[in-house]
Amino acid sequence: MKFLTKLKIVHWVEKQLGLVYAPIPIYKEERQIQTVRAIQLIPAKEIGIVEETQLKFSIGMELLSELQKTSAIKYTIEKDDLPYSEVMKFLAELKYILP
Repeated sequence: MKFLTKLKIVHWVEKQLGLVYAPIPIYKEERQIQTVRAIQLIPAKEIGIVEETQLKFSIGMELLSELQKTSAIKYTIEKDDLPYSEVMKFLAELKYILP
């Protein structure tokens, strides 16, 4: 829950109970946004031949390789919980803020 939402709830409860406290300072939540960019130079002749989905896939893979250079992706390896299982899970997790 955001801090400002919590603050609004506290103010509402104060009004309902008739309590008066010193004003609570308002803190603005700030998140760092880092832009990761991948650039590919493609000849104009090739643009007409290759489908748009292939171009998006190609630049997406390039973007993924740039993301791997940062610490944005968390990698974990887990063993499956089932008895006598030899399966290992390799997980990659990326948290991001929706635009």
